[in-house]
Amino acid sequence: MEHPENNEKYKGLAVNSGVEQPSIINPYLKRMRVKRRELSAGEMVEGILKGNVTVLSQAVTLVESVSPAHRQKAQEVIDKCLPYSGKSVRIGISGVPSNLGTAIRTIVVLIMAWVMVFVTKKQGELKKIDRKSMFFIFLSGLTTGLSWLCYYKALQDGQASIVVPTDKLSILVTVAFSYIVLKEKLTKKLFLGLVLITAGTLLLVI
Repeated sequence: MEHPENNEKYKGLAVNSGVEQPSIINPYLKRMRVKRRELSAGEMVEGILKGNVTVLSQAVTLVESVSPAHRQKAQEVIDKCLPYSGKSVRIGISGVPSNLGTAIRTIVVLIMAWVMVFVTKKQGELKKIDRKSMFFIFLSGLTTGLSWLCYYKALQDGQASIVVPTDKLSILVTVAFSYIVLKEKLTKKLFLGLVLITAGTLLLVI
């Protein structure tokens, strides 16, 4: 294909060859990631006996995991901890699927919520809710349910010491929504607090 702009008569319009665009992916990103070393059963027991809360949370996550690869190690940790249990009594639950546990919990919450509606005699207000408001209430309930399922699934498969702090970063979304949509003022004090929360969370996760 001929390009008339490359003709001698159009020297001022000559097309120069372009340069290769640099990659948008930071080549140093992978180097910055630090992989957390997996503790052995003995190291977990030692950390638990020393009162290390981080190791304890990892051990709880390991015991609650339904992965077959974790069962043997979890049983080993339990067996090694039993001699130090004394007269302690086990509380809580284990082995319950996250989605089933969330469903049962939601049923209890639903019953309690409707009990409060009837106690405060607000059931008559149901007819006054318009379709638009009802739609957003339904949408809010749907997203909340999905959030619960994802959160408990993450707790089941991951480490509580990482999942819980990461979940708390949702405050960034809340503040951003209030600033952009609700036009609320972002003060220096609030901004500094967000920076500290984010830095603390990343410090726990990394």
